[in-house]
Amino acid sequence: MDNLKNNAYGIKDREHVIKRASKRNIDINDVNELLCNHVPVGIEKTHNNSSKFQLLYDYKKNLDLCIVIDIMNEEEIEVITVMEKPNFRRKHYGNQKIRG
Repeated sequence: MDNLKNNAYGIKDREHVIKRASKRNIDINDVNELLCNHVPVGIEKTHNNSSKFQLLYDYKKNLDLCIVIDIMNEEEIEVITVMEKPNFRRKHYGNQKIRG
């Protein structure tokens, strides 16, 4: 299993992220692939924390893959958790363009 620590983007994970992903039948390689090579279809800020975000990616037919990250500094992003989420809410409200 690839580890997110071995990438060019400064993305780090915790051991519990790998365990949770495995229990939720989410391949950690999919997480790495999405974070490094795809644009999210949605971004949501988590509560009032200025550095934590939920990134939503098209994943399966009716599911998005939600990757919760914490931006530690300009060169380091930590993955907090990953989970599948029904995409009906996002599809209902429509996709918003992400400027890059």
